Amino acid sequence: MRFKVQVRVHDESGSVSFVMFDRDVQKFLGLAASDIRERQVNANDTGFPHELFRLVDKKVAFKIVVSEFNLKNDYRVYTVQKHVMIQ
Repeated sequence: MRFKVQVRVHDESGSVSFVMFDRDVQKFLGLAASDIRERQVNANDTGFPHELFRLVDKKVAFKIVVSEFNLKNDYRVYTVQKHVMIQ
């Protein structure tokens, strides 16, 4: 099973939505999305996963994929291919 997290990214030029799959979430947070989901299920927690608040107010450079699907369907959620934290 694959997990993904959709994030909204803002800078001075505007905002955009990205999808981060489990591998990228794990690199970013040190936790797999599947572990976050498992904790929620075990705790009967249906709210926003508190672990994801660690993504807020971070400076990050993203390399994204703009696919043919994005272009043909005007779909403006892009897949993160790589990310680097900026200090």
